[in-house]
Amino acid sequence: MTIFKNKNSSTWGLSAFIATGFFTGYIPYAPGTLGSLLALFFLYFLMPLTLTIKVLVFLCLLFLGFWSVSSLLSSLQEKDPSYIVIDEICGLWVLLFIEDLSNIELFLAFMIFRILDIFKPGPIGWADRNLTGAMGVMMDDLFAGVFTLLIIGLGQLLLF
Repeated sequence: MTIFKNKNSSTWGLSAFIATGFFTGYIPYAPGTLGSLLALFFLYFLMPLTLTIKVLVFLCLLFLGFWSVSSLLSSLQEKDPSYIVIDEICGLWVLLFIEDLSNIELFLAFMIFRILDIFKPGPIGWADRNLTGAMGVMMDDLFAGVFTLLIIGLGQLLLF
């Protein structure tokens, strides 16, 4: 399973590096969960930043995600390879738009996100089944991230 179109191409190597979450997507067991854990690790350190910086970081990651996935998919036969985990990272980073998350809330968000990403209810499943290319790879996880954000936000409103 090689994703390098041209091993001499630095652009292709960079897109593989980004799309596979620093190559964590190649770990053979539960790459989506490992990609989500990587996202959670970085999310923990990004949470204290100002909202403006978080928006800019998220938009940069989103751009890099779409670019890297599009670059890789151009020569692959697979629709949504499991070793591409930048979609999970972007999906969880939607949580940057909540100002204050405790460690428990981050853990719950991780669990909710993984459940939504695995079972793909409603619009998440629609995006997974109907969108193609980089849009198809990325959007189901972005929808899962938005639903996770709404669930955690609602929980904060109701419980605190």
